[in-house]
Amino acid sequence: MQAMTHAVINRLIAHFQQSLSALGACASMQDVERLAMVVHRCMGAPSRAYHDTAHVFALCTGATPIQTLAALFHDTVYCQLDAGLPSALQPVLAKVVREHDGQLLLDGTDATTAHDPVLRMVCGVFGFRTGQVLPAYGGMNEFLSAVAAARLLAPLLPMQTLLHICTCIEATIAFRTVPPETPHALEQLHQRVLSQLQLAPVGLAPEAAEAAAQAMLLDAVALANRDVSGFAEANPAVFLSQTWLLIEESNKPLASVGLYTLREYRGALQRMEAFLCQLHPTSVFQSWHATPDTQALVSMTALAASNIGFSLRYLRAKLMAMAVLEAFAQLSGGDAPIAMLLGDVSEYTTSGMSPHLRATGPVALDIDAALHDVLAHGRSSSSQADLSASPTTAFLYQAIGEQGLAQRWPATVQFFADALRPWDYLQRWPAATLLPLLNLCIDNAISRQQPLLALRQRLQDEATSTPAPTHCAALAA
Repeated sequence: MQAMTHAVINRLIAHFQQSLSALGACASMQDVERLAMVVHRCMGAPSRAYHDTAHVFALCTGATPIQTLAALFHDTVYCQLDAGLPSALQPVLAKVVREHDGQLLLDGTDATTAHDPVLRMVCGVFGFRTGQVLPAYGGMNEFLSAVAAARLLAPLLPMQTLLHICTCIEATIAFRTVPPETPHALEQLHQRVLSQLQLAPVGLAPEAAEAAAQAMLLDAVALANRDVSGFAEANPAVFLSQTWLLIEESNKPLASVGLYTLREYRGALQRMEAFLCQLHPTSVFQSWHATPDTQALVSMTALAASNIGFSLRYLRAKLMAMAVLEAFAQLSGGDAPIAMLLGDVSEYTTSGMSPHLRATGPVALDIDAALHDVLAHGRSSSSQADLSASPTTAFLYQAIGEQGLAQRWPATVQFFADALRPWDYLQRWPAATLLPLLNLCIDNAISRQQPLLALRQRLQDEATSTPAPTHCAALAA
């Protein structure tokens, strides 16, 4: 027997072939290959770092045939990453949407949708109507992915199976919250699916429709929870690595390794910090009719809360280090590539920076060992656009600890909002903590050595004119 190839395209073909066969579809190998090639082109785009084929294969592990087909298609459209519809799906999605004032509108009229039962069904599942603006982060990509899936699979599968697949894709709309006393998103989805099951061409009786809807919701919740399963990762460093892929994927300037400026890099961190800051752990995982059960849901939600909190502290620590570097830059000539101050990413290693950033002063007593380990030694997977380890941040963090991190965060926010001047921000730090990092920048930034040397003298003068605080007093400063 010939050994199976592990090429991505052939793995996609195998998933399609096995799933369609299990569902009784009369699909030729040409049909299967064509479907796999569409997904391969969409998910293999250079703009993808997290929402790629590796993510798809992770979702397919242990999935039912219907969940697998939903997983294969659920992220094929991601307009924000791909700068619009993917070229492989433009013929399939022709005349479904149109652009207006920078937004995508569901094109056509109710009359035209009535003559397109597949599109009408997908609209019914998502609760969308023709002419409405598709919410950019409230189902737009999932809806268009579901339309693509339903249209491409329509020649091979019955409408009820297509409805099942689209229900699973709809449930992957992540992190939804609803106002108090409003039915939960899953309750609303259940009602829409139930309605579609009773309409032509499916046309089930009410009792049969309810049974079918329950089965569809259970499948949908299983896939949706698997889609965000990283939030229940027991190792925060692993979760952080996944989060970092999202940062890289959604921030195009970071693709220009070594070229992005301090502000561009800081902006990428700020956007992820803002997202995690407003993300409530209870909105991550879903449960339908006690599946998963209460104990499992509580456990997953607790892990999500822990991972979100850990990542927030990691991002804020890195942002404070960036604030110090930005203050140096603003006082010596303005924004600049990070490489100007710290060296190229390829040279920016912990060992290479250690002569400058050895801990010479007291170390804070309230350091989170896990956080310091990730900062000092790196996230659990490497990055193409950023050094996994953060020696500058590790150096500052070990000097100020958790209390110093929390106390300096408001001033950091003010500084980034231009409500605090660079020198005033630097005065919030002990000069002895800043000088080793400043010396590193002086060695690297040859075009800014004079103003940076002047800044060093100013910090030294400030340090000698101010009584040296005790370690405990420094933490309370």
